[in-house]
Amino acid sequence: MAAIDASQSPHETPAGFLRARLREITGLLMFGPGAFCVIAALFHAPADPSWNIASSAPIQNPLGWPGAVAADIQLQWLGWAGPALAAMTAGWGALIFAGAGQKANRWTVLM
Repeated sequence: MAAIDASQSPHETPAGFLRARLREITGLLMFGPGAFCVIAALFHAPADPSWNIASSAPIQNPLGWPGAVAADIQLQWLGWAGPALAAMTAGWGALIFAGAGQKANRWTVLM
């Protein structure tokens, strides 16, 4: 009878399988809001109704009222650094979801 080599695939054990799914969920939870904020800011219209702007005009942001509010808040608080931070978060989430750098987790945390 052949011995099972646990180093062959990380998904052969239940713990490895759960670790991989948790990594994918973490990546998606980082990518989703990051991409949302980037898209919202790129299509920001100053006349869109938001927390500090009352307007009866239709919302021009393709993400609707949540996109208009998200774009307004991040551009007021952080300027164009807000979408840049969101893009970095989305990129980092995509890398985590894709499984890039699984061996270098310590370096990923330092980024």
